[in-house]
Amino acid sequence: MAIKAEKIPIKATIENTIVAIKLLVIILFIVVGATAIHTQNYHPFIPAHRPGTTFGGWTGIMAGASQIFIAYVGFDAIAANTAETKNPQKTMPRGLIGTLVLGTGFFIVVSLVLVGMFKYSRYANNAEPAAWALRESGHYLTANLLSVRATWWTPWDKSQPTAKIAMAAKISTYEPLAGLKPPVRAVGSLIPNEARKPCM
Repeated sequence: MAIKAEKIPIKATIENTIVAIKLLVIILFIVVGATAIHTQNYHPFIPAHRPGTTFGGWTGIMAGASQIFIAYVGFDAIAANTAETKNPQKTMPRGLIGTLVLGTGFFIVVSLVLVGMFKYSRYANNAEPAAWALRESGHYLTANLLSVRATWWTPWDKSQPTAKIAMAAKISTYEPLAGLKPPVRAVGSLIPNEARKPCM
């Protein structure tokens, strides 16, 4: 427990530093990209719907929203760290709601800046729209910083293992399963003998 207690502040410091870098890169893109906005690119703000496709109109808006919704899957990482949070009954709702509001706000602002920099049709099949828009606008240094950050893998993300540990702890205290000892035997009993023989 003492080792875990010592590692939690270190982990928190690393994760806070990574989050701060992410936010700084997003804010940097918004500030720099805002200098290259052309208001004529916002017209029409909602293109006309093309029958038989999901482009334009409210159909296009709903189709785009359904695609970007997958980005909100990462919010489970916040709830997974409940055990390491001080006063979780108050801080967790604030963290979840605050992150949701900030994340949605950044999505909207970044989208407005991107569309303002170039016509939306120029981003078709573009794998790096933000970096491309910055390079086309002459902001090569900011574009390179954005590209480096986009390819930076985060090895300190422990949200998924933490969530699995928390679920395992809950299952082990569930009364109908509490008598199953050891847990490996319970899992192994679900595997047919024929399937286990080649592994021995």
